[in-house]
Amino acid sequence: MAHGEQKTTLGRIDAAVKAAKNPKSPPIDQWHPTVELSVALRIGIDGQWSHDGEPVQRESLVALFLSILRREAGGYYLITPHEKARIEVADAPILVTDVEWKETKEGELTSLYAITQTGQRIEISAEHPLVNASVFRQSVVPLQVETEGLFDDAWYILLPRGLSARLSRPVYYRLADKLQETAEGDFGLRVGGHWFALVL
Repeated sequence: MAHGEQKTTLGRIDAAVKAAKNPKSPPIDQWHPTVELSVALRIGIDGQWSHDGEPVQRESLVALFLSILRREAGGYYLITPHEKARIEVADAPILVTDVEWKETKEGELTSLYAITQTGQRIEISAEHPLVNASVFRQSVVPLQVETEGLFDDAWYILLPRGLSARLSRPVYYRLADKLQETAEGDFGLRVGGHWFALVL
């Protein structure tokens, strides 16, 4: 597909989502398109989106694409009511660049929020669990990640629609200072009464 046609395809995806009744929260769980498009989009190891090898600079466009991204058995797809476009994902499609938490005077975490590269706030909870790299890779089977062996000590957040977010190294080190040890010698984080096992 020619470069100009690729840009036209991205424009069609953009327009299709904006034409939905609620473009800020598109109901992609209700969309089951059968037409598959060819589009040269990729999310790199660092969470950077690129198109035909060129970085996607518009944060609003990246946020839009993330709002319609879904993982299926065959890979990751941007979903619209009538079409879907497969994209390449090197590792997790979302990168966590910051965290916010509240804690008691004794240092126990009562809440923990992850901030993504597009500014989205994700509450780490039983619904959005924090897991280690082994659990993350099991969750994406049968898909393969390009980072096998590279981020073996990384932590991830499992999200709806088969998506996931990897904590950046600075965020990882900040939270590593909060690790707790169980009587069995396992390490993890307790947030609001829920235990997340991270180092076994």
